[in-house]
Amino acid sequence: MKKATVVIVLFGMSLGLVLMSGFAAAAGGVNPAEVEKRVVVIPGNQAWTNAGVRLRPQDRVTITATGTVCFSEGDAQSGVDPRGWTVATYCDDWPGDFLQCDDPLPTANHASLIGNVGSDVVYVGTRLVFWGVDGFLYLGINDCSFTGSFYNTGQFEAVITVERGVVTLKPKEGTKAGLAGPQPLVTGKKR
Repeated sequence: MKKATVVIVLFGMSLGLVLMSGFAAAAGGVNPAEVEKRVVVIPGNQAWTNAGVRLRPQDRVTITATGTVCFSEGDAQSGVDPRGWTVATYCDDWPGDFLQCDDPLPTANHASLIGNVGSDVVYVGTRLVFWGVDGFLYLGINDCSFTGSFYNTGQFEAVITVERGVVTLKPKEGTKAGLAGPQPLVTGKKR
């Protein structure tokens, strides 16, 4: 009989804790993060792709990307992953393509994956984690020639994970939260 009483008491205490945590969550005491995940295809032959995600400053965003874009008339030798062709050798390796026009983010590798929220354009590459921005997310190719001479082929695929409302910290003095995270924001030309 004592075993049954102990089991009932323990069950009652457990049930009470579960109910109290439910009430705390309803009152705002516990707020598990809402996580939104989507896959976006970024065609190599268009400048920007709307990722279909509206971001708020409190959202932590992780982008991981794969795929191949060939940036010089579909030439397989010009194929790059989302990190792009190194900016250090691009003008020597592809002089005709290089002289065509200026990339949206000249400091980033050519034909790399780049991102834009508002007016900030940043390098994404194969992975980027950021927060502190407000607006719609666009992903694009760091190139200026998409069709015609030096057209692009292929595509990148990005997995975007948004953890809603998880960021509450302010950036350290002298830094700016944004697409580059809590480091100084490095941007290029406006979209």
